[in-house]
Amino acid sequence: MYEDSRKTIPCPGNKFRRFIFDLVTSQAFNIIIMVLICFQAITLMIQSDEQSRQMDTAVLWLQILFILLYTGECVLKLIAFRCNYFTSGWNILDFIVVIFSITGLLLPLIGEYYFVPPSFLQLIVLSRIIHILRPGKGPKVFRDLLLPLVLFLPALLNISLLIFLVMFIYAIFGMYNFAYVKKEAGINDVSNFETFGSSMLCLFQVTIFAGWDGMLNAIFNSKWSDCDPVLHQVCDGDHNRSVLTW
Repeated sequence: MYEDSRKTIPCPGNKFRRFIFDLVTSQAFNIIIMVLICFQAITLMIQSDEQSRQMDTAVLWLQILFILLYTGECVLKLIAFRCNYFTSGWNILDFIVVIFSITGLLLPLIGEYYFVPPSFLQLIVLSRIIHILRPGKGPKVFRDLLLPLVLFLPALLNISLLIFLVMFIYAIFGMYNFAYVKKEAGINDVSNFETFGSSMLCLFQVTIFAGWDGMLNAIFNSKWSDCDPVLHQVCDGDHNRSVLTW
């Protein structure tokens, strides 16, 4: 909770907790946290695979600094809100991010084998950037962009279901007619019509106009000589099947 915490959580009577409560619910505190989130995103952006050791050290210390600041924010809010801290989904997200941040910092000290990839932990930490899109909290320009998207979601869901229905029908049609097309050009072990999942992948590829010409060439280049001459014999997925059922 941020500046609207006063509406849902009573102000503590203790002077020390009241001071912290006023601090963590102030607009300036929210702006500082959002600036820190943006700076952390920039820190992750500037990393590269072949960066120098000095760069690695600088990034590591910056990550430690961000983790300490996020941990301090979490501790301050726990002092101010106590058990009410976990009544907000945003606070729960921040708490999980802090736990994963500390875990990601301690993983290199445990050993070379990680239970969770470090890149995945960094992705979870970066998820705090969605605070900028939080209704009523982020900059007005983001709210103006987010509101039409929220209003358009029901219509977007209906359109998505219609597209899925069309792809579902044509995926079954493709499995029936092109399951044994010879694998060449755009038809390969991943993109083919042998299974329903791969058929949906092919249709999605055609929908976004990515490599549709290679898939079309593979189907058009298939000849009767590629068919299995023995009727009722199971094909191995590298032959063309006639539209007719034998």
